[in-house]
Amino acid sequence: MSRRKVVFVMGNGHSGSTLLELILGGHPKVRALGELNNLHKAIDADEPDEPRLCHVCEGYCEFWNGQVDRATIARHVSQRGLFAPLKRGVSLLRNDLYRHLFTKSGAEILVDGSKSVSWISRQVRPRLSWGDVSPFLLYIVRDGRAVVNSRLRKYPDRSVEQEARHWKRITERLHAYYDKFPADRRHRVSYEDLATKPEEVIRGVCQALQIDFRPSMLRYWEHDHHTTFGNTGTRSLIARYRTQFGVADAPAAAESVEITRARHGEHYDQVGLAIRLDERWKRELSEEQLAAFDSIGGELNRRQLAFFGRS
Repeated sequence: MSRRKVVFVMGNGHSGSTLLELILGGHPKVRALGELNNLHKAIDADEPDEPRLCHVCEGYCEFWNGQVDRATIARHVSQRGLFAPLKRGVSLLRNDLYRHLFTKSGAEILVDGSKSVSWISRQVRPRLSWGDVSPFLLYIVRDGRAVVNSRLRKYPDRSVEQEARHWKRITERLHAYYDKFPADRRHRVSYEDLATKPEEVIRGVCQALQIDFRPSMLRYWEHDHHTTFGNTGTRSLIARYRTQFGVADAPAAAESVEITRARHGEHYDQVGLAIRLDERWKRELSEEQLAAFDSIGGELNRRQLAFFGRS
């Protein structure tokens, strides 16, 4: 496997992909990029000269706005570019955004947290050999009940049945894609394990990626990140750290903390600067809602939990 890698974090939304990505981004050889599939929202928007690309800097970012070429981003993520036919035998990595980001970041490993099979499959096609760069698939799995509960919090007008069907459809697609990926270029982790025994899980991920484990990676909020899009709650620990210790971007960080508090209440205040297992679903979903989920996705959920020795 090549030393340089593009790691695609795959999974359902609300499954901990941002947490996993930011922890990896704490390694000096790794650059966490965030959800590149959402960059078009900033590029296509009617923005001033400096669109908000970085969701850590909360504004102008020396990396995304200062170093990365906006035209290169636009070519890669434009809707026309996403669905344009490929010439036979041409790798998407050649002369595209990833190669540009390797040059600008100086990293050996880029982490794309886009999550979706449709995005990842387009980046990997038409072949898995990218010359001096290897694609790597990192699949994060979370209890489906937690995923559905998180989506209901975000979309309160939807029903458990709707979200359970959505979760089941996406999960089946994720499993199928993962199973077809070369075994030496994939690794699967449990969100629940990541949150309760992060050192063990990240050591395993580092071994799979052929990099050394650094204990400081687990304090992801202390590192200099420049990720685009991703989970606001997980990112809020970076803002909280910067506010608490008066480091760079403290005013913007304080505003970010307040935004997170408005969306999540006191949950992340109680978490503090730590990695904690989020099991709010256990107290927020009613017995009727749990039964509704089980009737649709229960069997699939039990199978994927059993893979990690959970029930």
